[in-house]
Amino acid sequence: MANYNNAAYDLSVFQRQKQSEEKNVINVASNQSAVASKKFAIKNVVLAVIIAALCAVWVNSYAQLTEATANVASLNEAYDELQSDNNKLNVQLASKIDLTEIQDIAINDYSMQSVSRNQISYISLDGADVAEVVSYEETSNIFSELAKKVLNAIEYLG
Repeated sequence: MANYNNAAYDLSVFQRQKQSEEKNVINVASNQSAVASKKFAIKNVVLAVIIAALCAVWVNSYAQLTEATANVASLNEAYDELQSDNNKLNVQLASKIDLTEIQDIAINDYSMQSVSRNQISYISLDGADVAEVVSYEETSNIFSELAKKVLNAIEYLG
């Protein structure tokens, strides 16, 4: 049997060093995991802020779309109302253009008289209607040319 009480076989010294090295390794590992968990937490916070911003933008765009749709609906209603008013006014205008009403206004308000048969005369033309284009040639002299140049310069500057 071996006697372990001997100083030559004192293994406890090595065990203490080994235990302290294990504690240092555990401390370094725990520091690394703490740093990693802080980075993970920061990433989560940044991701949550980005998601919240995207949600806010989506809600805002949906609200603008709803508002624009309501605005279009109200404008369509106003357009329909204006069209019906226009149709009503056109009907009123067409009723005002009654020949008997115009004749009554002319006779009563303006003291006009109807044309009698002997006042009507008909004419007939033997030839066809003709239109003739006359060309106008301007005589040019030094003063007219100078006036044109001045007018062109004023037009260019104005």
